[in-house]
Amino acid sequence: MKIPKERVVWLGEEALKRLTDSPLTEQQKFLLTECVEAYLPLDETQRLDFDRILHDVGNEKVKAMNKTTFEKGIETGIQNVLLDLGSKRFGPPINDIERRIQAIQDVKKLQALTVRILDAQSWDDLLKTS
Repeated sequence: MKIPKERVVWLGEEALKRLTDSPLTEQQKFLLTECVEAYLPLDETQRLDFDRILHDVGNEKVKAMNKTTFEKGIETGIQNVLLDLGSKRFGPPINDIERRIQAIQDVKKLQALTVRILDAQSWDDLLKTS
């Protein structure tokens, strides 16, 4: 099937959005997402557009579905380090604090919190901007 050049990026985005709402398992969604990305005929400019769309605000479902096990492991590792460092500095976190940290699934935000822990005075102070 020949896809018009001006529709390729839209078609890829539409395929990923439909996958997020499908009744498939997370593993099946991930594998099909990998197929879409691998076989979508994108040139360099289209690849940049497609990547920008994937990272735009509002595509959280697509971003979450597209995370690899490795990326999820990195997030979990940083969350654990943050909880360990915070426990040493402020004492054990209450359940709400632990839940809030585990809800952060952006590596850059987690890294920023890990640095902020050096200046924060409490768990609440650490998380006040998150």
